[in-house]
Amino acid sequence: MHTRNTFTGPHRAAQQNMRTPIWDFYADLKAYRVKPDKDRRRALRARFGRDTFPGLTKTCPKNGVSFRAYLGSRFGVTGKPPVPPLQQLDCRRAEAA
Repeated sequence: MHTRNTFTGPHRAAQQNMRTPIWDFYADLKAYRVKPDKDRRRALRARFGRDTFPGLTKTCPKNGVSFRAYLGSRFGVTGKPPVPPLQQLDCRRAEAA
């Protein structure tokens, strides 16, 4: 995200809409690391799901979803359609095959 150049107002706004939730999530992870508790752990898992970053850049396109759209949905970026968790997308793809 930090290496993407934006040249127009709407692109800068879109970039900021993606960055803010990511940095908020990162701050919450750091706070959890300092003082872990079960409630915060559940909240963080619910917020991001069980998905992990490794492999998402390959898995998302296989399921017809862009990585950016997927992250935006997981972080709750407003104004974008929700993207289901990858487990649901994988099941749909398997059923179609």
